[in-house]
Amino acid sequence: GLKEMTLTQSKKAHKDWIGDLLLLNDGRIASCSGDKTIQIYNRNMNSIDMTLTGHEMGVRYLSQLDNGLLLSASIDCNIKVWDINKTTDQCIATLKGHEHWLRKVIPISKNRIASCGQDGTYRIWEASAPYSCIKTVKLEKNDCISIIELKYKENTLVTVERNSSFNFCENCTMTFWDSTSYEKKVTIQDVDCSSKNGLIEYKNRLLVGGNGRITTVSIESQQIENIVDISSNDELYICTLVDIGNDIILFGDQKGKVNQLNMKTFEVTDKIQLHKGMIYKIIKTRDNSYASGCEDGYLSLWEAHSFFEVDYKFRDGIYCYTLDSRFNQKEDQKEYNENSIFSR
Repeated sequence: GLKEMTLTQSKKAHKDWIGDLLLLNDGRIASCSGDKTIQIYNRNMNSIDMTLTGHEMGVRYLSQLDNGLLLSASIDCNIKVWDINKTTDQCIATLKGHEHWLRKVIPISKNRIASCGQDGTYRIWEASAPYSCIKTVKLEKNDCISIIELKYKENTLVTVERNSSFNFCENCTMTFWDSTSYEKKVTIQDVDCSSKNGLIEYKNRLLVGGNGRITTVSIESQQIENIVDISSNDELYICTLVDIGNDIILFGDQKGKVNQLNMKTFEVTDKIQLHKGMIYKIIKTRDNSYASGCEDGYLSLWEAHSFFEVDYKFRDGIYCYTLDSRFNQKEDQKEYNENSIFSR
């Protein structure tokens, strides 16, 4: 279905770049930043519930365990575990071991945690006290950009690595790993990947955002299916991807725009200028509502509505469309806007 994107609110949320956004299990939103802090907002976004401090450098990534504990990965080389139900002393563990800046930390199956960083490793940790590191896997290249655990294929981790953090996108290597033995299954060379949030699982494929292009990789065959040129301008870096359903992918770029990609035609069907710099993360917060975080420290809230139903009806020689129910939600949206800490 076609989507109409509309900015609702935008506000300076951090003093430095926003590295990540996370929709928590209880419906609240958390953000982390180069200002070394993590902020958690209430469900109505009209106040900050708590600010977590303790990292010595900027915080790049957030994730959450099923039991509600929050994980954070920082360029201070440490992972922290937070109990956000506590009002004080929320940091309950610090996981040390990485020798360079961390990029990502995620919960994986079998009550474990996976992390990756610019020391050219990914590491597996226990997801409960004492949070010991149980495996360190050294990669061939010196910067592990991203790691995910596949839903489509069991017992499989995927990493993307490159040789230099200064080589922004090109010549990356994608590797499929057995998450039980941590043995290498398949390696794919020459994949473009721009950032930790530029790799997502989409149906039975992986999508990788890079320098003006998106690479699609079949999970079944573990081979590149397609390389889609999104822009003839090589300066378009695809920094974050999110699947919003109905064969539509949203991606953020380094120019502050959110772009809408039709996965059937591989065409960019719409875009909106939301920020003044690189968008590091886009998340879906509720039906038709989204949040994005930027390198300028701004957090934007916006909506993407269907113009019409996906299935058009053909009557009397013409196409007839049914309007989306968004037109019945104006009062709810007005109240939400007035109560938000991001109202201008």
